[in-house]
Amino acid sequence: MIIMLNNLCLGTYVTEDGDINLNFIHAKKILDILKKECIWQNTPNTVAMEMFNEETHNAEEMISYRNMLEIAIQSIIGKEEEKGVESLFSRGGTTLCKDTFKGLEDFEVVCFLVLKQSSDD
Repeated sequence: MIIMLNNLCLGTYVTEDGDINLNFIHAKKILDILKKECIWQNTPNTVAMEMFNEETHNAEEMISYRNMLEIAIQSIIGKEEEKGVESLFSRGGTTLCKDTFKGLEDFEVVCFLVLKQSSDD
């Protein structure tokens, strides 16, 4: 699943196993995947939508996707903290501040794309 968060374009590619395939540092690659998968789609993929709705009981049981969202956010928070700590040891001051991201409530999902292999693959 690729998740786009906030107006900062903090995209993260999380696998169903909870692994970070690409984190927000790889925004160009994530946008390339979105473009590749969606550019020729002029209309929604009804088969994929039916599969998604069946899997999630019409989007009422989104726990696995919420878990992937939490993994993506923790990845972003962790990277921001790493950059802040690294800035303590560089010229020009620090980027650490008390107003950095704290958790799920600090983010807004702008869009998400679920990538699944078709049964033909």
